[in-house]
Amino acid sequence: EAWVVADSLRADHGDEVEEKKVRTKTGMRSVAWIEGVEVFVEKRRLNYERNLMNVKAWAQLLAHLSGFAALEAGGALQHTEWFRETPFRAFLAVVINQVSIGALFRGMDMFRLATIYEPEDERVVMLNESIEEAENDIIGLSSSFLTVQVLRFALSGKLPDVAGQIKPYHSSGMLAIGWLLVCGVVALIVSLSLTCFPCSNRIVNWLTQKLQNILGMIFAWCTLWGLHMFVRETDFFHSVLGLGGWGSFTLPLGYWLASPYPRGT
Repeated sequence: EAWVVADSLRADHGDEVEEKKVRTKTGMRSVAWIEGVEVFVEKRRLNYERNLMNVKAWAQLLAHLSGFAALEAGGALQHTEWFRETPFRAFLAVVINQVSIGALFRGMDMFRLATIYEPEDERVVMLNESIEEAENDIIGLSSSFLTVQVLRFALSGKLPDVAGQIKPYHSSGMLAIGWLLVCGVVALIVSLSLTCFPCSNRIVNWLTQKLQNILGMIFAWCTLWGLHMFVRETDFFHSVLGLGGWGSFTLPLGYWLASPYPRGT
């Protein structure tokens, strides 16, 4: 632990302070004499906080890289000759993708456990928490996007490409758009409802958290693509605002960013 400046209005907020400058060294908060001025200080675990920030930052970065890689792999599998024939076969590609990811996770668990000698060490606990969050992000991002791809395939009759676009674009109809948005809202309601049923069982709780994350992101993807399709169908931005093709991207993106589950949080 170290004494640091606890005044958010100062430029040196959070900087370490020499202990000899601290007036009262008992407790967690005190006052220090810095450059002729009395400044509020507090005790903080700087090394632990730096390590925690670094671990979470790298975990978040690698999780999103891995999530989009898994998404790309699943999309490529969906577009192979056999899987792209029907929505059911395309959904089987989602299942295979998630089983493969889960097997990879468990294999890495075995490797990690073989190299850990003190499971109760706070650094190990910190790492395990970050890994669990990263796994949730990877599974949620890949499975939600691929599932919505299958849903759009079933509603429109055409499987979108790996990037989610239908090229050349063909009209799906307002009914298909409405059903896509309804499915997203249902997914959101189910995700929120799961919070009302707490469970003490560790495995069930683990599965519930992952399902909540997946359903929340399904809502986000359904909203994004539903509004994208709506703008394309109505041609509103082109005829009224004169934004051309940008309109089909701007409105859905803005709504998606404002949605409760835009990035799998």
